[in-house]
Order: sequence, then C-alpha cells, then structure tokens
Amino acid sequence: MQLAERLVDVLGATVVSIDPLDCELSASDIYSAGATPAAVVRPTDTAELSLAVRTATAAGAAVVPRGGGVSYTGGVVAPATDTVVIDTSSMDRILKIDADAMFVTVEVGCTWQALWEALGARGLRTPFFGPLSGSKATVGGSVSQGAALWGSGRYGTSADSVLGLEVVLADGTVLSTGMGAVGDATPSFRNFGPDLTGPFLGDAGALGIKATVTLRLMRTPAASGFATYTFDDRHELVDAIAELARADLAASGFALDPALTEQRIRRGSLAQGIDAVREMVGRSDRKLGAIRDAVRMAAKGRGFLAPDTYTLHLLAEGRSQAAVDADLEAIAAICAAGTPAEPTVPQLLASRPFASLTSALGPEGQRWAPLHVLVPVSEANSTCDRIDGWLQHHAAQMAEHHIEAGYMLSSISTTTMLIELVMIWPGERPAYYDRLVDASKLKRYPDYEDDPAASQAVAELRDELVDLFVDVGGAHLQIGRRYRYLDRLDEPIRRLLHDIKAAVDPHDRINPGVLGLGKRTHEENT
Repeated sequence: MQLAERLVDVLGATVVSIDPLDCELSASDIYSAGATPAAVVRPTDTAELSLAVRTATAAGAAVVPRGGGVSYTGGVVAPATDTVVIDTSSMDRILKIDADAMFVTVEVGCTWQALWEALGARGLRTPFFGPLSGSKATVGGSVSQGAALWGSGRYGTSADSVLGLEVVLADGTVLSTGMGAVGDATPSFRNFGPDLTGPFLGDAGALGIKATVTLRLMRTPAASGFATYTFDDRHELVDAIAELARADLAASGFALDPALTEQRIRRGSLAQGIDAVREMVGRSDRKLGAIRDAVRMAAKGRGFLAPDTYTLHLLAEGRSQAAVDADLEAIAAICAAGTPAEPTVPQLLASRPFASLTSALGPEGQRWAPLHVLVPVSEANSTCDRIDGWLQHHAAQMAEHHIEAGYMLSSISTTTMLIELVMIWPGERPAYYDRLVDASKLKRYPDYEDDPAASQAVAELRDELVDLFVDVGGAHLQIGRRYRYLDRLDEPIRRLLHDIKAAVDPHDRINPGVLGLGKRTHEENT
C-alpha cells in the first residue's frame, strides 16, 4: 500500500489530502519553494497528530510540521517528494484559560490574533503576544521558529512566555515538558530541574512536532501611551533605541529607515485607514474619545511622516496613567535628538496589532523577502554601518534589477537589537500567496512575470547578507534552512545537539535538514 493510501486508510479522507493543488500550495512559504509533498495531513487533536506522525515515519517517510506558513527561511517546506506535511491549522482550540493560576494552554494551530482576542475579553494577555503576522501566524509555529515584536521590548521573544509543551516525537510518543511532565501538577512553572522545554523552542520542528503550548498570563495593562519620533541621523536613532531598551521604557516598538518609511507611505490606502479606524473605535471602551481620536488621526492621514527620515514608533504601558506619563517623559528625554510626531501608527497598532498579510508584499504587490540579525544593543550602530556599506556597494546591481531594500529595528528586552532588512522586487509570487492573501486583495496588484535574473540577484544578495551577519557575530530567530547555525557552534555543544536529535529522532524523519541537522556517520558519532 502506498504512503498516501496508508494515511487515508488509518486517518480518513477528511484528515489526509492528496489533492495536487493542496499539496502544491503546501510546498512553499513566503520566499522559498520545496518539493511537492506526497500528502498533507491536518490532524484535529494530539491523538490524531501522534497517529499521523507514527504512521508516516513507520512507512519511512519524513514529516514536516507547518503552522500558518508565514515563514521565509524554508523551515516549513518539504525537502523531498516522499515527505508528508503535517499542517496543524485544524488544531486551533484554546484548551484552558486559568485566570487564577495565570496560564493558558492552546493547541498549536491557534493564531495569535485569536488568542489575543479571547484573552482580551477577560482582561488578560500573554507577555509576548505575537508577531505582526499574528492574524495568520500560529502560536506553535512561533515557538518552533522563534518570533518577536509585540511585548518584546519588555518581555522578550515567543520562547520567553512559554511554561511548557506537549510534543510528538518521531515514533508518535507524546512528551510533556515543564510541570506538565509531573502527573497532575499545575503547569505554572517551567524550570523544575533542567529546562527540558528549551530544546524544543526555536528548533524549527527538528526535534518533534508541537501539539499544545502553555503560556503564562498577565493582566492587560491598565494604562497605555504612545509616541512617535523622527530622526535625521541614524546613529542618534539607534543610540536612542538602545538607551530606551536599557531603561526598560517601551513594552513594544520599532523603527523604520527612510526606505521602509517611504514604502509604508506608498503602501497605505484610504480603505485600510478606514478599516483600522473603525476597528479602533469598536474596541474602545470610551467611544466618544475614540471617535475624536479617530477623526484627528484621519485628518492627519499619512502626511505627518516625511519619506526621507527615520521613524520610531513606541508603545508604553503600566499600572496607571501617571506611571505611563512618567515613562513618556523619560522617553522624550532620551529621544531629544529626534522630533516628536503624531503617534498615529502606534495608536492604530495598539487596537489592531496584527497586519493584513498584504504586508508580506511590496507596496505595488512586488515579491517581498526579509532577513534579520540579533546583536547586542551596544553593537547595533556598528552593525547598521556594515549594512549601510553593503547596500551602497550593491546599489547599482539592485537598481539594475529594480530591487528595493530597507530595514526595521526593534529591541528585545534590555539587551538585544533586532535588525531586519527587507528586499522587494518585481517577480512572480510563490503559490503560497494564493492561500495567504485574500483573492480580492491580490486583484489590486499586477501579476508580475518571473524574472530569473532578478531572482538570482536576490538569492546571491541574501547569501552575502547571511555571511555578513555571521561576520558580525549575530544570532537569528526562524533559522530554518536559511541561516548558518550548526557550523557556528562549538564542537561540544554541536555534538550534544546531534545526540539529542539522535535520541528523539534516530532515523532523521522529523523535518530533516533544518538547523543543519541530519544523520551523522559512524565516524562523526564516535
């Protein structure tokens, strides 16, 4: 019996898809395309996930976990045609919200937006509460790949809010971590002995497929405030972000260089603005005040941002408005080299933090692909100097192929700066966009023809940029199959990671190749 037939026989035709179009759409992410898998399996609970993995791996197939697929490093695409994609999007339930013990347990296919809305109705939130793509990005995908943005300025990345996991190993074994591994203990603490949750966070699914995630909760901050500053000088901007991080003053925030600011202005539309303002008013408890703010924001439009400046958008939060106002005063002092601007962007994002996935396209529907690096806040300016020099060096090549590039900066807790460089260029979009973006929105954009020369140029530029990030000693989230990881580790820790992989997946069936992991020869093992 062939693999796909075996899966249908064991799991049923409602769970297993062998439809060619479905398989094709599951073979790509935002940037890269892999092999078309033999089947796509959509389990509906942990037991079905375990059975699917056990059935596929027993037949000798590899399995690749996939959440929302909002990825650009190849970590969710199949490496070969005899692979089974495990699409966890049907495992989307919120299993338990415990407002007394302050934890929430969700299935991995739950989106950050769904979780944020459910918790917000109860006056609760997770400390990190999602990436910008949280309308599609799932909790499971984010803790597997690593994610940052909302809440990251104070509370770190997706991994920092995790209390425990349920993980399905290559043979179908369901493994619990944290206090979930201790009988009926309440899953309120992660580090009981060695942190055995940690190896499964940021592993890109190399060690096992997540089934459920337990996250810690906090009460929704009682007060919030917003600030936007423009800077003419990038060094002064980065110095300000670094000092804001050290002082722990902004819970969330990001800055755009002039190129991304200009793209943002081109991207905006009246329809999007009306939708955002409508949602802002709808979510507010003080309707009259919200309407007044919305009218003011609509009147300002996008004209308050000049396209040739660096823009910094900040969200502050606290237990009282007086405390937030004090933080905003401290923010103003640190940002004295900049110019205050209308905080329209952070105000809108506070009520609507998860962007339409058209943001994964250029302003005119071009292809879009980011790469990022994490560096100490003390090294952010020198890293940006390197990136600026690299962009200048390649300016003619990029102009020849109509490749635009710009970068975003944001801080993670008090120590780290995330620098994300985004490239856009006219070219044929991957098939995944047909699933990612609503068809009515895609119709707004032209259908670009494939441009092999431009695509090759982008691929070469991305390779160079990864090498630059290695040279500055940077780290990464969403490592997947794109960033260099395993070859950068010291030999003892590299050997330990190989040993962990061999223990939980001895035949290399779970997402082979991500993180650079795979089978070792006898000589490498000894």
